[in-house]
This record gives sequence, structure tokens and C-alpha cells, in this order.
Amino acid sequence: MENMRERIPAHKMNFQMQKKHKPKFEDFCAYYLTDDTLKEGMAQLFELFSSLNLKIRWCAFNAYNLIYKGTKIGFLEIGGKVQIANCKMNWLRISVSSFADKQEAANFEKIPDDERCDKKCVSCKNAVDVELQNKKRKRVCKYNNYAFEKPGAEQFRWIEEFVKMKIKRVDEIKSERKTIEGKNTSAPKSIPQVETFVEHLTDRAREFYLRMEKLLECDKVIVKHGKNSISYFPNTGLKQQPLVLRYTIDNNGLTVELKLNFVGYYTNIIEKMPEHIKGVLRDIKHCRLKMCSQGLNCGMRRAWTLDGKHYYLCSYKFYFHPDISDPNDAEYYAEIIKAEAAAAIGRKKHMTSMLS
Repeated sequence: MENMRERIPAHKMNFQMQKKHKPKFEDFCAYYLTDDTLKEGMAQLFELFSSLNLKIRWCAFNAYNLIYKGTKIGFLEIGGKVQIANCKMNWLRISVSSFADKQEAANFEKIPDDERCDKKCVSCKNAVDVELQNKKRKRVCKYNNYAFEKPGAEQFRWIEEFVKMKIKRVDEIKSERKTIEGKNTSAPKSIPQVETFVEHLTDRAREFYLRMEKLLECDKVIVKHGKNSISYFPNTGLKQQPLVLRYTIDNNGLTVELKLNFVGYYTNIIEKMPEHIKGVLRDIKHCRLKMCSQGLNCGMRRAWTLDGKHYYLCSYKFYFHPDISDPNDAEYYAEIIKAEAAAAIGRKKHMTSMLS
């Protein structure tokens, strides 16, 4: 039975069979492509891929990734459908990844006018400015893929150019990384070896830490000590404790991170604190997908009301960064941490909806 299945032509394999046997893309081309332009164009591409050591790797039904030195630089798809019965003859789609950074985006001026991406991306962080031949500046998406459906002879020529440009840039990036790693290896920055974390700290930072350490001696909070870090967790009894406060010393110095998942339950406490403490909780970061502002239901959303104003943020990898230059502020932050720990221990549900 296994030998019979292996002899089934690629174009008759369903998803599960393709996933197991990984047929070659050339086998699909031999069946689906009868158009001379498509056949000749793909034959030239196969020669180019081989000369550049570019791999064609199966990834989905009738679809393959183009891989160069572990980096995906393009995509091939044939047949146009996800079921064998609905596949089309001479349906071929080829896309090549475009910009990895501004340097690569400069090649945008070499692209034919009818293949440019003119999407509205003025406010998008993935948009980059590119100077065209006419000296005008244009904003383009650095993650745009150049896709060609049933490419003609001219488009095949551009596909080859895009592949070469992309491979050249991948080589440059890898070379730059090796140079940087070599410099870092030759002159490493070392963190002083100490017996306890507190020995890293000096003056006001040390006094702040020592006061906090004393104030947080309670059953609600668990402390984990390391030579280069101190972490505080609510004593929830769970295997994975939610982090509340962490001090870290690395080559860049001291970092203080405050993680609050339940702040909406104790803002009445915070409202009685000095303005510079409340100001820390107003320095927030929203979801890059703007789901928070759209009012969508997301488990990462945290919302609260402070002094009559509504706040919300995406809690994924987000931390508040308190200033610990004044040791007297330790009392306020200890109170916040105890309130956060009490809420976490009660396993209250996060406030994820907009507050009205």
C-alpha cells in the first residue's frame, strides 16, 4: 500500500499525502503548466535557484517557500485552490519578499510602475521613506511582497531581479551581524561579580531597595533573589507566578519593571498618592494592532479609571518603569504591590473592557 501511495502523481495528492511525502514543485509544474511562457519562465527560475543554492520547501497544499540560508525570501503556489478537484491549469503565483529595512527599500525605485505598492500607510510604523528617481519621496511598506499571478516574460525577468536583490541583502545582513558579534566578543562588557544583588546598588537606589525589601516582608509576596536580579511575585500558590516587580542589573545598568494586571481594582488607593506616583500609571503603551482603542475583547487588555480619566493598555510584555531615585517613594510602591498581590491571590478577573 505504501509503495502504491508513493507512485501517486503529485497533482493527485491531497493535503495529508503532500505533507507526508513532500513532492517536488517541479512535479506540479510538469502537470499544471502547459503555457509555453510559464514553462520557460519556471525552467529559468529553477536554474537560477540551483545556482544560488536557494531551497524550495513544501509548506502547504500546492505551495512552497523559497528559503535562502534559513531565511524565507519568497513563495510559490500552483493550481490556485486548496482542493484537487478545483485546481486550475496554468494558475501560477510567485511572490518575493521585499524590504527588510530602509537600505533594501532603496531598491524600490527599480521596480516597474505597475508593480508598486501604493497602499495608504502614512500612520503605519512599517512604512519607510524612499527617494525615487524623480527625487520625490514616497512611503512604502517594508513588509510588502511583490506578487505575480500568471507572470509574463517581463514579470519573470523582474522576479529574477527581486530574488537576486533579496539574496544580496540577506548576505549583507548576515555579514553585518558577524562583524558586530565579533566586536562584542573581542571587547565584552562585564558585570561586576558580587555576592548579593544589593552590592550592585549605590546611594539612593540602594536605600530605596532596602526600604522596599523591609516593607514587602509579608505572606502576600514571594521574593526571588539572584546576584543580578530581584523579583517579587504574589503568593498565589500557582506553579507559574505572575511577576509584579523586578530589579535587573545588566550591561546597560539598572532596570526597574513594575507589572500590574489588576490595577483597576485598587485605583482608589493610588488616587490618594502624590502626582508623580500617579504619573507613572499614566505612561502607558497601547496595542500596536490598535485593538484596545477599537474596544475589542482581548485577554491582554487592562483598563482602569484614575482621577476620573479612563486608561487602558496591552499587557503583553508591558511594564511600568518607576523612578526609584527618592527612597521615600518606596512606601507608595510597596502599598501598590501589596494591593496587586491581594488581587492576584483572589484570582479576580482582569478588567479588560472599557470603563464608563
